Amino acid sequence: MSYDTKSVTLHIDDMDFLKGQEFDWSLSHVEATIKKAFDSTDVGPVTSFKNFGMLEIVPGTSYSKAAYVEAEKGFFILSGSLTEHFIVNYARWD
Repeated sequence: MSYDTKSVTLHIDDMDFLKGQEFDWSLSHVEATIKKAFDSTDVGPVTSFKNFGMLEIVPGTSYSKAAYVEAEKGFFILSGSLTEHFIVNYARWD
């Protein structure tokens, strides 16, 4: 099955790659979150990340952060919630 778009929600406890660290919105943490969310779905393994950007949409409001990154299959937008969840949105290139 091929997806045009797909969203996955992860709880902070699902993000075992953090190994007790705080999520810091770095490219490495965003990439690891995307891989954790999508590598075992029908979207399949995600590689070749590029064009990364992160923004606090409302300056001074830490929970308004969002990250954007491109990959060979499409692009991803990662956002957080106040309930220790991360929402990863995927959109296929077309």
